[in-house]
Amino acid sequence: MQSFAILLLCLLPGALANLNWDPGMRKQLAAYWNPNSPYFFESCAASSTGRCCNSLNRGFYTLSYDAESNRDTPCKPNTGAIINDPKPVFRPILGERCPFYFYWSNQGFARLTLSMRDWSVQTRSYIGIQENQNTVCSGLPPLRIDPFKIRYLELELRAKVCYRGDRRYAHGHVSHYLTFYNDQERYEHAIRLNIFQFWSAPRGAKPPFYWNLKTFDEQSIDPHPNLRANVWNLHGKLWGFSRYDAWEDPDPGCRSPIENVPWRKFHINVQSLIHGLARDGHVPLSYFRSAKWVGSIVTGVEVWGQASVTVDARNYRLIG
Repeated sequence: MQSFAILLLCLLPGALANLNWDPGMRKQLAAYWNPNSPYFFESCAASSTGRCCNSLNRGFYTLSYDAESNRDTPCKPNTGAIINDPKPVFRPILGERCPFYFYWSNQGFARLTLSMRDWSVQTRSYIGIQENQNTVCSGLPPLRIDPFKIRYLELELRAKVCYRGDRRYAHGHVSHYLTFYNDQERYEHAIRLNIFQFWSAPRGAKPPFYWNLKTFDEQSIDPHPNLRANVWNLHGKLWGFSRYDAWEDPDPGCRSPIENVPWRKFHINVQSLIHGLARDGHVPLSYFRSAKWVGSIVTGVEVWGQASVTVDARNYRLIG
């Protein structure tokens, strides 16, 4: 009788349902998008072969990691190898240690680290665990979901940030991206939820220009003359879906365990984001009527300057 009641509840109109391919983030499978890269990395604890790419696994997360918007990553995660990249997109990276670290915990979460606190140059780096389709080595099965059927995003995060003792300029975000593809425009857009922000600078310096902006587009922060704005950045506190910043480690040596940081649980109304962007004049609702959700960046960490950030992520799901 109890099982029948549960089944009936699931079939009732308006009942909540999991929409994403791995509700609760249980499948510990993640690989870099390009298996032909010399810096290919995969972490596939849930695979019987220890491999994600070109295996029989029914989908896996994509790991993305880059420095200075490089066309390919300059190094392999978890190695601490020395980077000697004289021709990245923007500026040379010479003699710096690889900043990327990733692993799955046996306690059911993914840990991502960007470690640039001791770099001698101020630059940009990124690491993220993502839901990508049609990658070189398969990625996820096709997912195309009506944006108006996504009610909520749920995710648990904890994060810590470490700065240099001389407080050089550094800032960044811990974010979640909802990605949509518009069939009429044949163009991809994303809503970027900046859940944690962080910023450090010498006394008297001004914060990053976006620090108190409720919404800004990607072109504002990284302009390209031949591209249109395709990422709407949402300030977590000003939109009301986050009340927190990343926790700053008080230890000058950055040795405080992240386990000291409480988990933060986020339950975010996706429809309020879509309708809020339309209400504020950033994008018409007609865009979303012709679009489909095609995946998310579950957690992305982006740093400009000399800082180290560690993030744990778990219990991710989309609910419709």
